[in-house]
Amino acid sequence: MAEKSNQLASFLASNKILIVVAAIAIIAVGITGFMYAQSESKFGSLYSNYTTLQTEKLNLQNSFAPLQANYSSLSANYSSLSANYSLVSAERDNLLKIVNLEKSVALEQGLLFDVYSDSYYEWHYVVDYAGYLVISFSSSAAPVFFTLNNGDNGYQVRYPADSSSGGTFIVPVLPGSNRLYINNPDLFAVTSVLLDITYVY
Repeated sequence: MAEKSNQLASFLASNKILIVVAAIAIIAVGITGFMYAQSESKFGSLYSNYTTLQTEKLNLQNSFAPLQANYSSLSANYSSLSANYSLVSAERDNLLKIVNLEKSVALEQGLLFDVYSDSYYEWHYVVDYAGYLVISFSSSAAPVFFTLNNGDNGYQVRYPADSSSGGTFIVPVLPGSNRLYINNPDLFAVTSVLLDITYVY
């Protein structure tokens, strides 16, 4: 027995380094296995979280698509309503100006022409709104007068009451067809007339 003990002691002494290395290797393998098991567990948890996040992402994308479609539809409706509002506002402003007789258009500007003796010169205007004509004129050789006839409303008027060689006056007009005449009652003289007409409505 003593001899075997001596042999074991001698073996341990001579292979001390190998034993230490083997022990370290065993410990290292154990630690590596433990760390690998831990890593596998963490990886599994991370992968599960990743899968959950992917599912939530898909759900959000699926929810976003109808919301985006609704937004596009509402945006289109808003643009349409905004355009309609602008048109209605413009029409309202235009009608208010018409009601207040704030709009005007030049029908004739600096028109020069001759009216023969005992004759007349005629214009035809179709207007949409009641208003008035501002007529400015000058006649070179003979006094003249104007008549306005609205056949749609049976309206007729003469300005001025007496013939005149020039001036500015206002003639009311009604919607529809209006015929304006400048008359030269002189039996002998041809007169040159310079004329401006503005329609206010």
